Amino acid sequence: MLDTSNPPLQNFPTQAFLQRWGTWSIILIGLLMLVPGTAWLPLVDRDEPRFSQATREMMDRGDWVVPSFNGQYRFDKPPLTYWWMSLFYTVLGVNELGARLHSVVSCILSAWVIWIWGAKLFSPRTGWLAAVGWLTCFQIFIHGRLALADMPMILAIIVTQWALWELLTPDKDPGRTPWFWVLWLSAAFGFLAKGPLAMAVPALGLILFRWVFWRKPLPWRRLRVLTGIPVMLAPIAAWGIPALLTTQGDYWDVGIGTHVVERGVGAFNDRSFLPGFYFLTAPLSLFPWFGLIVLGIARIRKGWDQRNAFFLSWFLAPMLIFTFYATQLPHYTLPGFPAFFFLLFQSDFLPQKRKWDILWFRSYCCLFGLVILIFLGAGLLFPFPGFLADFNGVLLGAGLLLLGYWLLPFGIRLNRPIFLGLGILAVALGVQIGFSTIRPTVLTLRFAQHPAIQEVLDQTPVPSSDNLPITEAEINQLPIGWRFAEGGLIYYGNHFWDFWYKPDSPPDPRVNQHRAFLSYLETEYRFDAAFNQYLAGKIITPTEDNRELLNSLDHTGYTVHHLEGFNLARTSWVRLRVLIPRKPLDK
Repeated sequence: MLDTSNPPLQNFPTQAFLQRWGTWSIILIGLLMLVPGTAWLPLVDRDEPRFSQATREMMDRGDWVVPSFNGQYRFDKPPLTYWWMSLFYTVLGVNELGARLHSVVSCILSAWVIWIWGAKLFSPRTGWLAAVGWLTCFQIFIHGRLALADMPMILAIIVTQWALWELLTPDKDPGRTPWFWVLWLSAAFGFLAKGPLAMAVPALGLILFRWVFWRKPLPWRRLRVLTGIPVMLAPIAAWGIPALLTTQGDYWDVGIGTHVVERGVGAFNDRSFLPGFYFLTAPLSLFPWFGLIVLGIARIRKGWDQRNAFFLSWFLAPMLIFTFYATQLPHYTLPGFPAFFFLLFQSDFLPQKRKWDILWFRSYCCLFGLVILIFLGAGLLFPFPGFLADFNGVLLGAGLLLLGYWLLPFGIRLNRPIFLGLGILAVALGVQIGFSTIRPTVLTLRFAQHPAIQEVLDQTPVPSSDNLPITEAEINQLPIGWRFAEGGLIYYGNHFWDFWYKPDSPPDPRVNQHRAFLSYLETEYRFDAAFNQYLAGKIITPTEDNRELLNSLDHTGYTVHHLEGFNLARTSWVRLRVLIPRKPLDK
């Protein structure tokens, strides 16, 4: 039973507010957290440009089965994200906001489902706080606005988990119910968004629920697996069979074999990994709400029941899956975050104040408060030299962003909605300042906007992508990029490239005069290394310097241009040397 020994929180949010404004307030918070700055931030290399350009190529070809990128098949993910992105391209045009809006919509829809489900399962206040916690979580701030496949998949997982709960937990058999269709079709939706992970997370969650945390029999027959699997496979097969036939099976071999299986076992063969990585990164990923974790644990211990067992199993499932996965990135555990917020905000009653709860909350807030002061101080008081000067505004925006996140938990912990509102507004303002400041510095955007390069690209026809992949002869006519091969070059230039992957052997201009142009990485300054050199009073030196090697090349017959800017993919400052032939281009 839940602890009801303390008086209920009457002030925020009230029952009347939730009944009238619950859904609309969640939509507004989602828009304030995710839309400001999203249209200003250039696509973050590497995956964002690949998804965004693949959608453009899919629309140009009129092929809705097999995506492509740079004139080559792209097998990384199933097509649902491209389909959804194309809808916003049609309405808004091919731009950053159109590429990212499917993630924003998916994130807000996920919050709406959390709100409705939480209100039904616990209370309206619990559902609302869980939805707000989801929308204001730091990892959602990052990935809830990116042109990736994560958010549609997570939306599908949330709906799948709700359907599993409705089918497996009632005392009486629900019989024929729409939840059967919701379960299996949402699983199909999740697979079409990002592959088998959409099924693996609910499956492992059920295993943990049944045999670890609840350990009571479940009425598995209510899932009607033998009927449900064909229902799930039907929409997958409607796309998958034509895709496999078109690519002669490569979509499966590469999409599953390379991007799922080989990535999963690669760490055991190629590099070490940290088994507790996701538990160590949780305080940042779940910032700022991890500051209430002691309070949440107290609630779970006092009110342990079937619901807690279900959500704890769900929360841990992606952590266990990716703990032994080769590539370790903090956002991989996002599919379990909704369960965390159900666990954290499951009760309408605060427990009695405990020493460890207060100590943890204050320590957590002081730590991140110090980080905020560092960012704000660096942005306002210390002008940086050279290319670092462009990042004063970015640091100021980051400081306001962190200040907003720092204020958020005080709205819940102290029952003061003003802190929650001010925190959301500070996040929105900080994002707009930071993203608008960084946009003019981004190299891939500068490259596409350079007048001489624009003129060459306008005069150079893009190879036909009607028959994929494009041929070797067509590749040999493309612009060359040496040691700088970011997808943003393709997206912003709207042109295919031939990226040269021989690190110690730059392409010879004398034998490549038929190319539109040649682009070489001249120098690269890693931001972290340059910043450390600056703080140590040393001369800022490049982490990669190819000037001597490039000076040995024959530039006769070429016009030489230099471009420099920020590379978002590697947080580095890059200087490129671009050679454009003086003679007319071969047609």
